[in-house]
Amino acid sequence: MIALGLLAAPLLAQHAVPFEIRDNRPMLRARVEGSDPKGIVLDTGAASALVLERELALDLGLEILDEQERHVGAGEGVRSRMGRAGGVRIDLGGLPISFPRIATLGFSNLNHYNETPIEGLLGHGFLAKRVVEIDYIERTVRIQEPGTFEISPRGRELPLEFEGHLPIVTATLALPGGRKLSARLAVDTGTRLALLLLAPFVDEHDLLEIPGGTAPTVVGCGAGGESRGALRRIDGMRLGPFRVDRPVVALSRDRAGVFVSRSFDGILGGAILKRCRVVFDYAGRRMVLEPGPFPPAPYVADMSGLFMALDPVQAGRFEVRAVVPGSPAHEAGIRVGDFIRTIDGRPAHEFELGALRELLIGEGRRVGLGIERGSEEAFLATLVLRPLV
Repeated sequence: MIALGLLAAPLLAQHAVPFEIRDNRPMLRARVEGSDPKGIVLDTGAASALVLERELALDLGLEILDEQERHVGAGEGVRSRMGRAGGVRIDLGGLPISFPRIATLGFSNLNHYNETPIEGLLGHGFLAKRVVEIDYIERTVRIQEPGTFEISPRGRELPLEFEGHLPIVTATLALPGGRKLSARLAVDTGTRLALLLLAPFVDEHDLLEIPGGTAPTVVGCGAGGESRGALRRIDGMRLGPFRVDRPVVALSRDRAGVFVSRSFDGILGGAILKRCRVVFDYAGRRMVLEPGPFPPAPYVADMSGLFMALDPVQAGRFEVRAVVPGSPAHEAGIRVGDFIRTIDGRPAHEFELGALRELLIGEGRRVGLGIERGSEEAFLATLVLRPLV
């Protein structure tokens, strides 16, 4: 068995594009119809070859056709305006790519939860025609034609199935108490979490009975709204020859949207993938994994009990969207609907959302949050962080 942590030689590449890791997602910069660089996520969970944010499409003068409000993607309770347009050309790090048709989608709700606004997605239709390597270690995407790349000696192939546009791998989950489960996982580079198990799979196997972890709360947000669930830690996961030790798993409690599907069991997301080089060869129905050069660090999760979003009305503060009962945030008196104005005495606008999330991980750390609650007087909430899972 190969533990995640091996260094492999880079694959041969024809075109390389740098990217940033934002919310555990690979975000590239691309010019769309000659625009300034836009933030485009390489998202194996997206169905279309290219999805543009609706307002960007309008700013570029594109005609949006067949637009309607739909519930799209993960989460519950939000419908987004989705349409189509045609004849779009992008420049991806010097590589010109033409799309005869694209999808358009309103991202405003989703972007309240992201540290960097998403302005587009490159999805299945883009990946299906190319071999794409996401080198999270070097932060470079390499793009090749199918059949032209060589696997490095330490790369390992994993077979891919497909459920619609989603690439699926089979993993074995090791639960506390020695129980093992086989799970079909969608590989989703657009998901921030390490591992999420869908509600039917959670119910079928009584996974909420795993001891420890959080009470049900908001665990993430997709284009379809907030997603509720509970966090647990399992003993491990085997993915082909690879071992993932003690990952934090989100157990979905959604009752609508993608996470109620019965066609697959869960999602393998960015918190695991970002430790690797990952090659997607859709034509060859395979994925190649190459672990990174460093010993794998423990998987950690929020230690405050807060789930936050950018305030959609007033810039420069964060909105509290959920508080885990019994958590440090709950004990400090923070409630859903409060706003965070300062962090350790500094204005909230000095922090990106991702940086704030990182600050709220660290056992024993004391964090002072300046809280604003409606017309009531602001107060200081002091959190002493501790593991919740």
